[in-house]
Amino acid sequence: MEVKIKAVAGQSSEFNGEWSRGFKVDGNDNWFNIYGANKEQVDKYFTDDLVSKGNTVILVTDEEDKGRVHKVDLVKKGSTEDKKPFGDSDDFEDYKSLTDKMQTLYGNGYNVVTECIDDVVKMENGHAFKCTVTIPNFVSEKDMIAFDRVIVAHGDATKENTNGVIQKHIFRMAETRSIVRAFRVATASTKSAKEEHSE
Repeated sequence: MEVKIKAVAGQSSEFNGEWSRGFKVDGNDNWFNIYGANKEQVDKYFTDDLVSKGNTVILVTDEEDKGRVHKVDLVKKGSTEDKKPFGDSDDFEDYKSLTDKMQTLYGNGYNVVTECIDDVVKMENGHAFKCTVTIPNFVSEKDMIAFDRVIVAHGDATKENTNGVIQKHIFRMAETRSIVRAFRVATASTKSAKEEHSE
């Protein structure tokens, strides 16, 4: 299949004796991974001429595991704008920018409570959190009525939807994702957060 690469993991990682490094493509939020017996074998694919942000490539994936890539062929290299670093993109929020927006909008007048809900959602390969943000005496501009606004959001992190060094910290990443998702609702942000992509 022909796809355009939108994000690339910063480094290869080893798990159960197998090395891998991942990337994401436009129109798909799942990770695609290239595997190898060692770091060098994997990293040789991650060059400016092959697996690089903005490049259009043809992928051959495993029949049973669609995230496992067997072959990559370059169709077209990305432009300079395409290769703008993920962290510098204006298309994403992050934990800091969302926290700054919360401070600007509500000052210290909000409360955040997180709760691990692994037992509720029966997580087998990762963790899940619920975040509840309460904004007391929130005033609706439409109705001009004060009420306690309550926002609930969830976040999860597994070996499948994280990559690189993040895989060692999936418990904390699950909690962080729940918080940024709640903050996105509270600040009416339509942009996804970098933490949700775990680049």
